[in-house]
Amino acid sequence: MMPISAEDIGVCVVLFGSYKLRVVGILALLAGFLLAAMDSIGITGLSVSDSNPSTYIIVVMLMLPIAIILSIKYAPEPELKKSNIAIGLSLLAVYVLAISYARGAMSFLFISYRIDALLFPIILASLIILIFGVNGLKRMKFLVVYSIFASPLLLLPSFQISSPFTAFNAYVVFDTLKAIGIPVLKSNLTIIAPSSAQISIAQTCADIGAFIALIMFLLPIAYFYSGKIISKLKWIVSGVALMLLLNVLRMFSIAIVWAYYGIGAAVGTIHLFIGEVLFDITIVVMILISGRYGLRIRAGMEKHSRNTSRAHKAHKAMGKVSFGRTAIAVFVLALAFGSIAYYASSPIYGLVDAPISNFTANVSISNFTAGVSLIRQLEAGRGNITVVGSGMNEIVAAVHTGSILNGSTYAAIGKAYPYPNNSIVQKFIGNSTRYYGGHALILKNGIVVHALEGISNGSIFYVNYFSLPYFTGGRYITLSYEIISNDTAAHGRCIGNVDGANYLESMLYNYETGYFGGPYKYVLCPSYLIASG
Repeated sequence: MMPISAEDIGVCVVLFGSYKLRVVGILALLAGFLLAAMDSIGITGLSVSDSNPSTYIIVVMLMLPIAIILSIKYAPEPELKKSNIAIGLSLLAVYVLAISYARGAMSFLFISYRIDALLFPIILASLIILIFGVNGLKRMKFLVVYSIFASPLLLLPSFQISSPFTAFNAYVVFDTLKAIGIPVLKSNLTIIAPSSAQISIAQTCADIGAFIALIMFLLPIAYFYSGKIISKLKWIVSGVALMLLLNVLRMFSIAIVWAYYGIGAAVGTIHLFIGEVLFDITIVVMILISGRYGLRIRAGMEKHSRNTSRAHKAHKAMGKVSFGRTAIAVFVLALAFGSIAYYASSPIYGLVDAPISNFTANVSISNFTAGVSLIRQLEAGRGNITVVGSGMNEIVAAVHTGSILNGSTYAAIGKAYPYPNNSIVQKFIGNSTRYYGGHALILKNGIVVHALEGISNGSIFYVNYFSLPYFTGGRYITLSYEIISNDTAAHGRCIGNVDGANYLESMLYNYETGYFGGPYKYVLCPSYLIASG
């Protein structure tokens, strides 16, 4: 047996120290990201709804921390360099500016489209470069790419296949029932038994969002496994196929029970619980059979360069006395970055949440009755509303006097849209109107009031416009308002629903759009009352 030399001991110390630093780096990355994303994760529902495919995003948000921990397999040793800190700070600045611009430009649509989560890749890239450098970003790029899907925006087109996917499942169930000799008939998505009892295959029975959620769950696990990329893809596709098969068997079982024992028995037994079990069964089965696809769990830790001599490593190990200092510096910087990102996104908890999937063109909005009712309710006791005109989806109202309005006179235009919309200036004052300014105030509830100063026929008018989601008939519509006043005394009143973060974001948005005045300028009291209410 050969004796253990000082160099051997030094190499062991280097490897152990390198591993410890990687753990520290990964934990710092995890802490920084969780701090930055705290609000976004907090406002997201913790379950995947079978009636809203976009709810799959909670799977990505919950798997991201796990994926960060698993990425220790690929992470290099942390390297705190001035260049890395500078690049990280630059990306953090981009994140803050993007948050302020997107929220100011999109108003409540910012949360409807989950733009907050769409910006996760920027903050992740910032933290990774800060801790691990550009080389670390190359090695851990999966985290950045995967985090894009925390917003449903990129996958919105896939939700359009829900109807044909449901029809496919209905045909499979119907054909299987016919194949085993049950004399059923089919009308669209409805299957009719000989007794004339009916059962319908709804989109909730074959929810496309559940399949997307499964893919998003399997992706980080495949990322951690060692194996060929093609094998990982086959494994994920097989998981989706297995869940599809199990779901068809579920619907077929419900149909069998319905055919022989009635709809009450079918709903009260299999339909009641089995759908919730499919996801778990698929995951367990796929993990158990992953070895058949050539996938293995291996450490795969980044090795030290082979060109470095053992003597050099031993020397490095002997002088490595600053591990604690390095670990503290990594954590402090990561938490500082996360805190800045958290502050930039902190108003998220107060935002109006109007999921994009809940908007529909089928809600009746004739004569804008919802808008008339809303204005009357909000302005009750603050002035007298006279409806000057009313047409399809639009009203024009004039408001006179009122103690809060300080004797001002203003007009309100309202329009209703069945779809998400950010209102634009209707220029109702006249074609000869010239507008100046164009700044915005972001309220704590996420509604953005845009304000302009206009001159028409020698008179100065102040124009505010904003959009609100309105829940009616079980669905959302958008109400867009334009408030016009000729009273300069009404400026900047009733403003109380804005805190430091909102004020800062409003200022940043105004700077980004070329306006350098304060965000409160020209914001009219009626606008604030309606938008903040």
